[in-house]
Amino acid sequence: MLPVTLADGEIVKTKNYPTNEELSAWLGVEISTKSQRKSGCCGPKGCC
Repeated sequence: MLPVTLADGEIVKTKNYPTNEELSAWLGVEISTKSQRKSGCCGPKGCC
């Protein structure tokens, strides 16, 4: 059944595309949001 999503050679999801949250959990990474990007050295024209 398409689509099929694989992670480490295992089928982790079928019939639907994965959400950003699912991809984040499977890959072990944090999701960056626009509000996080505005903090620190980042400005309206991008990061320094």
